[in-house]
Amino acid sequence: MDILIVTNNPEVADSNKNKGRVLNIYGGAMEVFLAARELVYQGYSLLSHPLMGSIRPWQNPYRSIVLQKSSPPVRSRNISLIENAVAMLADNKEALQERFSSIETQTLAEYRWLDKELINQVWDRGSEIWDMGAEIREVE
Repeated sequence: MDILIVTNNPEVADSNKNKGRVLNIYGGAMEVFLAARELVYQGYSLLSHPLMGSIRPWQNPYRSIVLQKSSPPVRSRNISLIENAVAMLADNKEALQERFSSIETQTLAEYRWLDKELINQVWDRGSEIWDMGAEIREVE
């Protein structure tokens, strides 16, 4: 299985480097979404929802998305999910810039932890399936 994590969270990158490939993004949530979108158009499927968690994307600067290389054709549901995530973030660009300019160091640490925990849940839920080599259902 060709599993890839796209993340701008150094804690996710460090804790998952032995579980699959990690694409470190040096930028914000939008850069993570754009990199994931490019991968979806290259034939990857989403294994985690780009907007997973109950925090609005313009509130948490750290985002991680798990993808899997899949067979063509590109699934329209994956395209829809990632395009909607990009659009939602773009629509809230002003709130995003204003919010991130004033986040305290402790709050950033909490956001990194939250993003890491969400991705760990994806790994915990999916690792048995991936280890068996079973087909992964696309995110619905």
